[in-house]
Amino acid sequence: MRLLRHALLAVALLPLTLTLVGCGGDPYAAVLEDGKAAQAELIGILESVTDTASAEQAATKIEAMGEKMRDITARQDALPEPTAEQAEALAAEAMEDDMTAKVGGEMMRIMQIPDVMEILAPAFASLDPGE
Repeated sequence: MRLLRHALLAVALLPLTLTLVGCGGDPYAAVLEDGKAAQAELIGILESVTDTASAEQAATKIEAMGEKMRDITARQDALPEPTAEQAEALAAEAMEDDMTAKVGGEMMRIMQIPDVMEILAPAFASLDPGE
């Protein structure tokens, strides 16, 4: 159950960066784009997992993402609440990529590979902004 909790935590934390939106070169847009880039990076890492050996390589890459995710979260937390218009624009943009669903799909796939979650769970825990 602990492994599942870490896996779900990883999936839950990534959309955290998608709670802000803006237009042009504003700070909301910068944080949003960085969050989307981090999600895309994680998807690529997860797609590479096919067995325990590739899971070990992926775990190292995921752990390295922890600091990047904490930085994105800190920048997000430092911004004021977005306006209603910004939040509405976020909803539209978030639906375009649906990266959270892609991460979730990859997580479901790798959970079916024996022994992989035991390897990846500590790496997913490193994505927790509170770590």
